Amino acid sequence: MKNKKKWIITGVILLIGAMTSVGVARSLEENIFEVQIVNPKMKTLATEVMLPGTLLVKDEQIIYHSPDKGNVYELLVEEGEIVEKGTPLIKYKSDSLLLQKEQHALTVEASNLRLSQIKNQENNLNKQKADLKKQKADLEKKEAELKKEIGKEEAVAMLEVEKQQIKAEERQILTQQQQFEYERKLIDLEIKQHQLQKRLIDSNEEELTVISNIEGKVIIANETVVTAYAESSPMILQIVNTEGFVVKGNLSEYDSLVVKEGQHVKIQSDAIHNEEWEGIVSHVAYSHITSEVAVKYPITVEIYSENNNQLRPGLQMILQIKTDERKSMVIPLSAILQESGVNHVFVVEENLAYKKEVELGIVYGDNIEIVKGLSADEKVIKEPMLTLHDGMEVIVLD
Repeated sequence: MKNKKKWIITGVILLIGAMTSVGVARSLEENIFEVQIVNPKMKTLATEVMLPGTLLVKDEQIIYHSPDKGNVYELLVEEGEIVEKGTPLIKYKSDSLLLQKEQHALTVEASNLRLSQIKNQENNLNKQKADLKKQKADLEKKEAELKKEIGKEEAVAMLEVEKQQIKAEERQILTQQQQFEYERKLIDLEIKQHQLQKRLIDSNEEELTVISNIEGKVIIANETVVTAYAESSPMILQIVNTEGFVVKGNLSEYDSLVVKEGQHVKIQSDAIHNEEWEGIVSHVAYSHITSEVAVKYPITVEIYSENNNQLRPGLQMILQIKTDERKSMVIPLSAILQESGVNHVFVVEENLAYKKEVELGIVYGDNIEIVKGLSADEKVIKEPMLTLHDGMEVIVLD
């Protein structure tokens, strides 16, 4: 009986010992974590600035009524018409300019009549000179014959009166010729004045004609505008180039420091689903505008995509501006732990987990940039447990 009890007690002790051993073994097994590891990867990371903007046509010309040109005008184009750069669009009518043109025409006509009269007088004078030259030649011939007949002195005396008469006519012709030359010079000056006046009239007339500064389509054409009691000049014409669009928005003070001209832009619209356009930053204003909320810097983005048939001026767009692009090391976000404001990861070496402090950069989807603290060949625990500590043994899963 005593021997039987002894064996029972021994069995119970052995059983308790066995159960304790199993419990300790299970506890040790539970503290060896199974982990998945990843290697840091090099990826191209892009930093972006996102902001709203309003779609506008790239080229637009709006022409308002100009009271200084007059109240009466003629439209030279129609609504819907396609115009080239330099096309005459509007011609104002000016009574004073019309009077100037009529006066100019009369003065030109008067000068032309005087010039024609002088030419006729010069022609007559040339005929008189030719006749006088012939008379002089005849007189010299007659004098030569008389010298043979009656002698030199008698011949000279006989023809003296005729010689004096010819000389008087020559002086008269010379005087008339000088007078005509003087009058012709005056007319030449008048003609130059007429030419200057014509250039001035043409210049004034050009100012009354408004031309197109762009190629585009006439979308508004008002043949008459109400000017009486108007606080501002009414619109007469609007021309837009529907082949080019820009988006205008405003940058914050911080974003204005990183957004530069020439940066690539992705453009979307909530109104047009599943569509995306490409663009480029064409202008960042140096001067700011102040609103009630904050200081803003105007920005212009030029769209260069060709799929712009659905675009309409006034649409609200979303701009994603790529401000930086670089190759960087990344790991999953889930690998990062933080303790007392310090970021760290766990790496595995010979089935042991070691804590490593890291410096983080930007978040890129499900990954995060590692600026400092890791090398590309290290094995990083993808999802470390909070109870994992430095030097703990782990089992790496395939």
